[in-house]
Amino acid sequence: KPPLWLLSPKAAACAAPEPEAAEPSSYFLREREELRAMRADGPPGHRLHLFASGATYLGEWIGNERHGFGEQRWLDGATYIGEWARSLAHGVGRLTTPEKDVYIGRWSDGMAQGFGTYDSEQGRNVFRGMFRNDCQDGLGEETFPNGAVYRGQYVEGRREGLGEYHWPDGGAYVGQWSNNHMSGLGQYRGSDGRVFDGTWCGSDMHGYGRYVWPDGRAYCGLYARGQKSGFGIFRWADGRIFAGFW
Repeated sequence: KPPLWLLSPKAAACAAPEPEAAEPSSYFLREREELRAMRADGPPGHRLHLFASGATYLGEWIGNERHGFGEQRWLDGATYIGEWARSLAHGVGRLTTPEKDVYIGRWSDGMAQGFGTYDSEQGRNVFRGMFRNDCQDGLGEETFPNGAVYRGQYVEGRREGLGEYHWPDGGAYVGQWSNNHMSGLGQYRGSDGRVFDGTWCGSDMHGYGRYVWPDGRAYCGLYARGQKSGFGIFRWADGRIFAGFW
């Protein structure tokens, strides 16, 4: 889930209350009081404005609102360049944080909304896909520093629904997810050829499944938290069979 620099006016209203003296979490709200105090009937046009906070805005205005195309720079190093509507990011734009994290994509009323790319400079995670209310929501692809890749569905910033995860060693999981974990029906294929088809819970094999090893061994039966537990049938490559409880 994107950090607080993406917190929008609407999302901020649902967050924990901030102390009165605290700066608003959303960059797009930080100069709102000064903007309100400006003349609302000012002429439209393109101009530079220096805020009392030290932030600068160079771009288009309508009255006392940033509206059109413009660039704002804050003293902590954050910058936004792109489209504005009624002083909020709206349209296409790029936000760079003081930590050099970057979001490029669609905005609506100060929120990341629609298709975008989020690149985390510190963690080197890169997400490309759909956003809703400042969170990954819909289809997307996320790459991780170790080379792992997830492609699939997100809900409110979490891997949720159908998706596939590929490890750097060649292993892969394809199936259902819940709250960032492999949960539900899915198949895991290891880089060494082992395969598990069955149900998962919290990224553990849990419920009924079938595990096949590269050397011909196979187990069909019940699992609990990653371990055989309950009735199952184990077959060896030489044809021997054990059926019973584990």
